[in-house]
Amino acid sequence: MRSRFVALCLLLTLFDRADAQPPVVPSGPPGNPPDNPPGIELPAPPNLTRQYRELIPRLMDALRDSDAEVRQYSALALAGLGEEVIGPLSRALEDPNKDMRSAAAYALGQMGFSAHTAIPALLRALKDEEPAVRRAAAHAISRITSRDGFWEVPVARPLAPGLGRGVGANVTPAAN
Repeated sequence: MRSRFVALCLLLTLFDRADAQPPVVPSGPPGNPPDNPPGIELPAPPNLTRQYRELIPRLMDALRDSDAEVRQYSALALAGLGEEVIGPLSRALEDPNKDMRSAAAYALGQMGFSAHTAIPALLRALKDEEPAVRRAAAHAISRITSRDGFWEVPVARPLAPGLGRGVGANVTPAAN
């Protein structure tokens, strides 16, 4: 058993050279994103708004549907169509139908920073009489104004010995 361990250590020593360089990965064609495998070029994403322009009014109508899932999926589809839907969604925040207003705010939030021009309309929606609309508007604003649509949560560092116990605690060492 011991001889196997020694042989394994010897093999690891032979193959673990400090001067060894990592393999060089050839880069793909110019304009290829760095995450793509070399030699594979992805096509440019299509402009879905131009291709599916007739979907916008139908999806906007679906935001009034009585089924919450239909509203949610319609909002997600609208959010994926691009910046051309920001105007109709911003106007929908003033629709008489509360479900339509809430779904429009949700869709704008799903668009992230690209929907930043809708912030004035979302700020007005924060004063809506319906709590669901206010909640959706606040969530949309948080997604639009945060990095990549999600807030970064800082990682807490442990406190040095003798310091306070956490947030709001006295962080100076106690005098003895």
